[in-house]
Amino acid sequence: MELEGEARRLAKRSVTFKRLTGLSVEQFIKLLGEVLPLLIKAETRRLMKRERHRGIGAGEKYSLPVCDRLLMTLIYYRTSLLTGNFADGIGEGIV
Repeated sequence: MELEGEARRLAKRSVTFKRLTGLSVEQFIKLLGEVLPLLIKAETRRLMKRERHRGIGAGEKYSLPVCDRLLMTLIYYRTSLLTGNFADGIGEGIV
């Protein structure tokens, strides 16, 4: 599986990639390969619902490729642990 967008650019800096996501580039590609079929299945199921107001494909398109959406999700989860409820009671300067 080939990366695209920001994920491809960031993957060239493997140490930074691992710091931001917690995964090596190889682990990320493996995870992407596991998530992609599940995402396609869920999206197909969502689009096939009977109670649609517009036809399939009539809505707004995603602005980021799947690999960038996964990348942003991993970065969000990794960084939100430090700034969310987990860090309650810890001084902001320490976080």
